[in-house]
Amino acid sequence: MKLISTFIVLLISLTYGAIAQKVAICGFNTDDQDGFSFVALDNLTGGAFIYFTDGAYVASSNSFDISGGNEALVAYTVPAGGLPVGQVITLVENANPNQNTFTITRSGGSSETGTASVSGGNFRFEAGEPFFAFSASNSSSPTTSLSQLFGYVLMGGPVSGLGDDPAADGDCPTSPQFIAVQHTSTSTDGATFDFNPGTGIRDGITLVQFLSVGNWTVSANNISLTTTAFPNLGFGGLPVEWLDFKAVSADAGVVVSWTTAYELNNDYFVVENSVDGNNFEALGKVDGAGTSDSPISYEFVDATPKADKLYYRVRQVDFDGAYSFTSVAIVNMGEMSGNTKIYPNPVVSNLSVDQFQGEMAIYNIAGQMISRTSVNGSKTIDISGLKNGIYLVKLTSLTGKVETHRIVK
Repeated sequence: MKLISTFIVLLISLTYGAIAQKVAICGFNTDDQDGFSFVALDNLTGGAFIYFTDGAYVASSNSFDISGGNEALVAYTVPAGGLPVGQVITLVENANPNQNTFTITRSGGSSETGTASVSGGNFRFEAGEPFFAFSASNSSSPTTSLSQLFGYVLMGGPVSGLGDDPAADGDCPTSPQFIAVQHTSTSTDGATFDFNPGTGIRDGITLVQFLSVGNWTVSANNISLTTTAFPNLGFGGLPVEWLDFKAVSADAGVVVSWTTAYELNNDYFVVENSVDGNNFEALGKVDGAGTSDSPISYEFVDATPKADKLYYRVRQVDFDGAYSFTSVAIVNMGEMSGNTKIYPNPVVSNLSVDQFQGEMAIYNIAGQMISRTSVNGSKTIDISGLKNGIYLVKLTSLTGKVETHRIVK
């Protein structure tokens, strides 16, 4: 169990580096005309969907309930030119008879504001409701295919309208920079994020300041939802979103491989290792792809490992010198076959393992065993019934040697 816990910690570390925060809710009104505003915390690609709902979160199914007449789903489509970090979008519902349609405005008065549509019930905020921002893996049924929950605000009043609390749900796919602000006063019907209350200054923003209710101006009535941009965000817009990283012992040495989900102005990678886990040195450089919105896989071979136990990581550097790291992978020389293959990754339904003899177990991110089976050379198992998310595959050979693989479904 201690071994599994160690791998789970490493997995969570990698997961946090792989999931980027996209937006934060930065204003709302619950009196006619209802509306809200959000800020881009990352560069948003044109045509991408961001979803918003005041329906209750259901922990048992990682979904949202919009079956009530006044719970709705708002699907916002990013404009063709995209939205850069710091841009603010405001959506205000139009008066009857145009209910469930919006007037959309954007920082700087740009005419390219994106589009929004409503499904489910009527778009209507009420005191005590939550308002969630999220992405989904299936645009046909976003409320039941939650992929990343960016956060929520509580409109004010009793928390009974919140339903299950996603922050307390261990398998809810929340962003590592999950933002939840609770305006629990019954008199709060409108709020806007100011950063420096009373001045409206919006530079030097951090996630911690988003979490603080003291950085919001609140009112018992409608409030001005400013579209002033956030000019100096201290987060978001990282040049690379990490999807996978591993280092394994092989006949050729140690094979270090990684996959990026997207790249923005990415110059190069530096593969580093360490004998003590603290002091790292550069082994080699691999050119990046510049800018790409498709997954790209890379590989580097350390042909002359200098110790029996080594620590590996990859540092990414963009054209402006900004950088980010993968998690750290530990390699014990001689413990892993180097020939075992698990594929495909990401996987949709059938997961295969080749060139392995022993036991294969699958764990969720909370460390709970999902399945266990024996493998004699190769095997394919059906995991179509598992929820979308990240899992850990532990392989224990007949001699007791262990290797682990992180898979994304």
